[in-house]
Amino acid sequence: MFIDSDEPGGPNFNWVEISSLGTPLNLGDDDYSTVSLPWPFPFYGVNKTTVKISSNGYLTFGTDGTDYTNDPIPNSQDPNDLIAVFWDDLNPSAAGNVYYYNDLANNRFIVEWKNVPHYYSSGSYTFEVILYPDGDILYQYQNMNGDLTSATVGIENQSGTIGLQVVYNSSYVHNNLATLITTSYGWLDENPDAGSILPGDFMDITVTFNTSGMDTGTYNASIYITSNDPDEDTVVVPVTLTVGSYLLGDVNGDGQVSSSDLVYLASYLYAGGPPPNPMESGDTNMDGLITSSDLVCLAGFLYGGGSLPCTGTFLHFSPSKFRKRGKRSF
Repeated sequence: MFIDSDEPGGPNFNWVEISSLGTPLNLGDDDYSTVSLPWPFPFYGVNKTTVKISSNGYLTFGTDGTDYTNDPIPNSQDPNDLIAVFWDDLNPSAAGNVYYYNDLANNRFIVEWKNVPHYYSSGSYTFEVILYPDGDILYQYQNMNGDLTSATVGIENQSGTIGLQVVYNSSYVHNNLATLITTSYGWLDENPDAGSILPGDFMDITVTFNTSGMDTGTYNASIYITSNDPDEDTVVVPVTLTVGSYLLGDVNGDGQVSSSDLVYLASYLYAGGPPPNPMESGDTNMDGLITSSDLVCLAGFLYGGGSLPCTGTFLHFSPSKFRKRGKRSF
């Protein structure tokens, strides 16, 4: 998945300047250099030890480091095994330079394109990619002065059949933007995340949401299910999480805790009335269930001098569980 600094919960833009620390590559037009990585870098399930740094704004673990015509992702044509930071026809032989730096102190590998112009137009671009040992990839765009609607940003696997496209030839990139590509959402977890299924069988995959430390807002993601079954395409499951605040005990959602909430909760429990809004607001004893004990707890708060926690977070999500039917491994 990717999330950027314009979104709630996204990465902070924190530019790392390496032109005075890193190794200059002095690349020509449509040129590349192959360098060793400081540690095996996991990419689509394969550990990579070397990478090609292209003058045209991308990294590749494949064979083609010279392609100047950016394509949408995924695309089976080379370059594949691709990290497209700002892939387009760039020309560091005209101005600027490309640097790489192994930041041992912070356990990261950095490549910077500094003041590199387009081949065909004016302007220049300063951006970088940071690789981490756990497979996280961070793109940062510092000074992007020129045409920003002609580039590909994203990643792609070795065969060019699976990829994550952030943008293709559209407005997205701007100054002081950070975009994180990661296999870990932080707030979303699947269990199991891999396995085998016998012909005609199925497996339930439980999706867990965790709002710890998250700001209020709406978060969107997609779960991609891939399989070695040649008859099965990739399945995309959209996921939406809404994090908001609520008042514990305000089961009717009117912004206050009063006797009307007691009546509302009693109606839900015993007369088929509507559920608490949100549901968690009715769990007044915080045991994860809404039962008669919550009604007693609320009554104690209203009339017996008891106390309740006052705020929390709630979840609204889709789906909570999905089922994959298939034949082999996923």
